[in-house]
Amino acid sequence: MKLEIRSEVKKMKNRKLKMNKDLVETLDSLKIENEMSSRFKILEALMYLINNGYYDDVLQNNLDSSKRIDAPSELSKKTSSYIKAFEYTRLVDALEDVLIEEINNERDTDFKAISELIKKEEEENEINEESD
Repeated sequence: MKLEIRSEVKKMKNRKLKMNKDLVETLDSLKIENEMSSRFKILEALMYLINNGYYDDVLQNNLDSSKRIDAPSELSKKTSSYIKAFEYTRLVDALEDVLIEEINNERDTDFKAISELIKKEEEENEINEESD
């Protein structure tokens, strides 16, 4: 009997999703409007509908509005590893947050200077590798 109970517990594992506070508030308002018992139930319903094609048009619009662009491979891997400390699972999400910060808060980051610094470091690394 204990084995059956343990197998049931394993089936009920939940996953943590990190969401923007505005999205959590939206979930809460949907929960209230629909007289649902929890955010969990709203998420369950949304994911069920996604898996059954209900939102295909919404997802297709997002696909149509996205583009694949090139990015430096090694730096992408390094950055993906770095952002995990901040609970990001996707590099694109971190880049989106950083781009929004750049645009909205006018940090005045000198990207040209950073690009020149990167180029200089790469040249120094090449010289060091050749001398080894």
